[in-house]
Amino acid sequence: MVISWILGNVNETIKKSIMFMSTAKDMWKNLEQRFHVNNGARRYQICKILYEIKQHGKTVLWEELYDLTNYPPISEMNAEVSEYVRFRQQ
Repeated sequence: MVISWILGNVNETIKKSIMFMSTAKDMWKNLEQRFHVNNGARRYQICKILYEIKQHGKTVLWEELYDLTNYPPISEMNAEVSEYVRFRQQ
């Protein structure tokens, strides 16, 4: 079930690179290693743009900046993680 969810939520290129892994854990570790990159230059660029312009209610850059913020990997589901997931889905 989790493997199907992962494969259903990645693009075709990524799907081809992980589809033959035997467990969802292996897939997740691969994706985490691939995408857990601190892109300081892009973060600086977004901050600069945000401080220089008025967004007129648009949230696209704020969301991209938020996505570049480093958070520790989730190793287990607990009450704090559940609350965070509910918050992000609102």
